[in-house]
Amino acid sequence: MRAGWIASAAFALLPFMRPATAVEPSAKPIRAIVGTSAGGPADLLARLLGEAISNGLGIQVVVENRAGASGTIAARLVGRAAPDGDSVLIAGIASIVAAPYVYPQLGYDPSKDLVPVTLLATGSMVLVITPTVPASNVSELAALAQRAGSHQITYASVGNGSVNHLCAELFSDAAGIRMTQIPYPGDGPASNAVVAGDVQLMFMGPNVALPLLRSNRLRGLAVTGSGRLATLPELPTMKEAGFKEVECRPWTMAFVPAGTPSDKVERLSKAWTAALEHSDTVAKIEAAGLEPPDALGPLNAATFLRLEQQRHRRALSELGAKPH
Repeated sequence: MRAGWIASAAFALLPFMRPATAVEPSAKPIRAIVGTSAGGPADLLARLLGEAISNGLGIQVVVENRAGASGTIAARLVGRAAPDGDSVLIAGIASIVAAPYVYPQLGYDPSKDLVPVTLLATGSMVLVITPTVPASNVSELAALAQRAGSHQITYASVGNGSVNHLCAELFSDAAGIRMTQIPYPGDGPASNAVVAGDVQLMFMGPNVALPLLRSNRLRGLAVTGSGRLATLPELPTMKEAGFKEVECRPWTMAFVPAGTPSDKVERLSKAWTAALEHSDTVAKIEAAGLEPPDALGPLNAATFLRLEQQRHRRALSELGAKPH
């Protein structure tokens, strides 16, 4: 009877035990390659994904930061890696959607060399203006730009193909105006230029914008995501402000080299899906000013990516370079 009781108890515990076949003991560590420096949103998401893979599959993940050239160095590295599931790229709009238009000699084709695994997070940008600009809402800003004439209003960005640039171009199209882009080598110099009044406006990340708005050094007009931000609930979305076409979100996605076996892609995706069921993971994402994705998995990631490519195609085509 004692032996039977032990067998029954062991059987009852099976659903709570990690399957012994979840991962082979000899499985190599996975490299999560990030195209930004340590400490940023993409780096955070890479480390959270690493925890999810370690907890769900029992495989160690080593995060490597390969910053530079708008993330294209990291993307090229993974695009040329062996399709064995041991290399994962953590990337966003700059190196995946914009890079083919910005860098004629890219060295990889995002559409052919990389396969989406899952969307990790999305976000929103904040339309901010220097306080000397006489506009209290988005419609007044658009009217001001129309009166000023073509290219008289300037906006800051961190370069061609950046989220700041693409959001501004979407706004220009929707408002029927033309502004002049002034690129800077980073968020710090760009935000300082708006504060100083060297440029009139910027589509700025919430983490950068929030302290500047709270100290009244800048004025916020709207956010570019699908909903209002919990940290800036007083600001309407661009849709609420009358510009429904201007939905412009930074996002971060996981990719693997093309040719990676589909079962390995699915396992990576499911590890992230399971991680999002834990409130501490979601809390860390939201604390970084990001939003957990609504739709997960490779198919949804591929659909999301196609829509982003279509959304920004016109603005990118005007940069003068054609995609591969």
